[in-house]
Amino acid sequence: MDIYTEIRSDNATKLIETPFGGRYCGPIPPRRRVSLYQGIALSYFTDKNMTLPSLFSGRYSFINA
Repeated sequence: MDIYTEIRSDNATKLIETPFGGRYCGPIPPRRRVSLYQGIALSYFTDKNMTLPSLFSGRYSFINA
């Protein structure tokens, strides 16, 4: 999974210019991320021919700041 550091707008073309926060593979989860700009984008890519719903899971929450 590639995680970007911050998404400052909902303009999808800006994702190309946004720096990576890291690439994560295997059983070690990424560190917690907090978006200060009311948006977050996750991309999941696999080289498997078939994926099951149990292959990836995650959760998010909104907080009042």
